Amino acid sequence: MNGTRAVGVSSRGFTFVEMLVAVLLCGLVLGSAHSIFSQGVRSSVKGMDLLESIRAANEVFSQIRKDLRASIKADTSSPKLVIPMGELNFPDLTPVLSDTLVFQQTSGTATYSLVSGSDGQFIRREEVIGGAVTSVRKFAVPRIKSFKTTKIGQKQRVAEGYDVFIQDQLFVQISVESNDPRFPGEKVDLSNFFVTGQLVQTAWWNNFYDSL
Repeated sequence: MNGTRAVGVSSRGFTFVEMLVAVLLCGLVLGSAHSIFSQGVRSSVKGMDLLESIRAANEVFSQIRKDLRASIKADTSSPKLVIPMGELNFPDLTPVLSDTLVFQQTSGTATYSLVSGSDGQFIRREEVIGGAVTSVRKFAVPRIKSFKTTKIGQKQRVAEGYDVFIQDQLFVQISVESNDPRFPGEKVDLSNFFVTGQLVQTAWWNNFYDSL
């Protein structure tokens, strides 16, 4: 008589320790994924915020460029900084930075300044003609912290032996910084230099010298 042999099938499941280890591993993986995702979102939001601020600041720079071309003179509330000829190091502008920029035009003035209101801070452009305010424009630059400007004069000459002249430049700086605790951002200075014939001692200096 042939005997039969029963084949046993193991029904052993996961132990508590194994399940606990599996849960911990899943938690670590999910936690790391969440951290990476959150960091990516914060970086993306900060980048979009900065791009928005740059776009808005460029609108201010564009309007300043238009006013400068149409102006007779540009003034700030601080004295002009004159850089000696041959100076290679850029000077510290902090002592001469001003928070007001005024363009003298043939018929009036255009003034830029940083103003605080109920909606936050914004750059205000006020145009005055004949002693009366004719237009006011507000430039809302997201997360703006400061609006600074100054005039810089660089001593130059065409070549050795020629007279020294001063090439004036208008420096404008708009600083932005995010204080949002969710998406904090460091201070970023958005700066621009403007040079036109209206800012030099004479716009025709090059006509008085021989061709080099």
